[in-house]
Amino acid sequence: MDPAERDRRRPVWIALADLWLDTEITEPMLRHIAGVLRASGYDRATLRAIYLYEVAPVVYRNLLSVAGVWGGFDEVWLCAEAERWVVRRKASWIVRRWLRLKKPLMTYATDAHWHILMNLLDAEEGGSSTAAASPR
Repeated sequence: MDPAERDRRRPVWIALADLWLDTEITEPMLRHIAGVLRASGYDRATLRAIYLYEVAPVVYRNLLSVAGVWGGFDEVWLCAEAERWVVRRKASWIVRRWLRLKKPLMTYATDAHWHILMNLLDAEEGGSSTAAASPR
């Protein structure tokens, strides 16, 4: 991955990782994440791939742990690991298959928030400022 692409993805990786923190995900948090996604300029398919294949494999175990991280992930570690998953996914069909099989486990607790994020992006694109619905 070239440095410009890494720099472009970095805020997206960091923002999306917040979905896996062991804290309540609030509407202001979701609006912040949606703003970061919007500012990245990535299309929906690329954002979905980043969510599923670059961030989820790095941090999903946090919500499976009894004492998960709640304050935030180390950004240097997070970005280095996310970049490793970019390389792994491109290099191996086995990794791509593993990611597809593990997707439900990795995103069970975040998928509802993902859909809210997409709704927030839709609302902003449509000029609306409607409130996000709660996933719970």
